[in-house]
Amino acid sequence: MPSLKQYRTRIASVKSTQKITSAMKMVAAAKLRRAQEKAEAARPYAERMSRMLGSLAGSLSGGAGAPALLAGTGRSEVHLVVVATSDRGLCGAFNSSIVRGARNLDAAKKFYDWALTPSAQALGAATLQFQLPSHKDAKVDPRVPDFRRIKLINYDYAKYGQTAERRRLIQRWEKEVNSLPR
Repeated sequence: MPSLKQYRTRIASVKSTQKITSAMKMVAAAKLRRAQEKAEAARPYAERMSRMLGSLAGSLSGGAGAPALLAGTGRSEVHLVVVATSDRGLCGAFNSSIVRGARNLDAAKKFYDWALTPSAQALGAATLQFQLPSHKDAKVDPRVPDFRRIKLINYDYAKYGQTAERRRLIQRWEKEVNSLPR
């Protein structure tokens, strides 16, 4: 039978472990809150970027001379599945579920085939995603802007692709956009 001293040592050890676990929970909660705030602050930018890229892809995909990546080949084969996981700490279960789900290629193909149907692409307008559908038989929502009137910018990849310039632009974005009232 353990002695009284052994019981006290064990109780002290458990209390110490509880304090460490509690501190870790508080740190994790603070990090999660900051990450949620950053994600919410970036949501308008991400939504606008998504609409812009979707619209650009939709406007280019039907035209002659469009890149093969946007125009497609006419076959319904899936050639590549890109799996992106998190590189942050304590995301093992999250990453595992993504990789495990990526192995289910039959379900991924069914989703891919469904997402390209006119009925699935009509759901975009119902969720206020005003993009040109990529399927030629899908109905274009009248709220989709006329892309022939959109002026594209001349993007200098050599200049803006440099690390220092990207950092400068991101810092400027964070200073000007993140400081706006919510």
